[in-house]
Amino acid sequence: MPPKAKTSSVDQIAGELDIHDAMISALVEVLEEKGQIKYDEWERRIRRKIQKNQEKAS
Repeated sequence: MPPKAKTSSVDQIAGELDIHDAMISALVEVLEEKGQIKYDEWERRIRRKIQKNQEKAS
């Protein structure tokens, strides 16, 4: 893949990740407003899942 095309793909993926991050954060804010989940609990769950996935990969 030519360097320019590769950069374009990386930029596109980065942009899509930014959008997904914003969508997930907005969803958590709504859930927090409705009393369904607290932000701290959400962060703990994320850390736990990341740790589990890292252990599986090892």
